[in-house]
Amino acid sequence: MSLTVTPLKRVFRFATLTLPDPGPHMTPQAVRQFYAGQHPGLNTANVESPVTLSDGALQYEFVASVRDKG
Repeated sequence: MSLTVTPLKRVFRFATLTLPDPGPHMTPQAVRQFYAGQHPGLNTANVESPVTLSDGALQYEFVASVRDKG
């Protein structure tokens, strides 16, 4: 019997947006940088630990950091 390795599907969320996974070779931090040009709020966002969805996919949430100018 041989085993087959299948990568888990990943979903990335930022605010109300669902961002497609640009590739399983990228870390969640690299995905954040990949989309930061289109969504500037990602430049200061944090990546939260993944949550497993009912279909088995991993959902990563990008949460914008709140900063006070001071």
